[in-house]
Amino acid sequence: MSEQQNMQQMAEATFAAIERMDEGIDTSHPEYQAIQNLKQAAEQAVIEGLRGALTIADAARNVRQAVADVKVDAAAQSPQSDV
Repeated sequence: MSEQQNMQQMAEATFAAIERMDEGIDTSHPEYQAIQNLKQAAEQAVIEGLRGALTIADAARNVRQAVADVKVDAAAQSPQSDV
């Protein structure tokens, strides 16, 4: 199984677990607010993790673009040899 599939399965399991956190609990249950707070914290943790991953992916894209730009600049500055 690939790393991508593992990440996808983990994401699906995480989303399902968060969804189930307040299953069967309504405002009449004494633990309602605590569960809602925990669910909100879990959702926020996922959001922050995803934002962080996007930031890292953007950094990788920027590095790749910078290297490509350097290669273009280097090619433009190197003397052309006529053979």
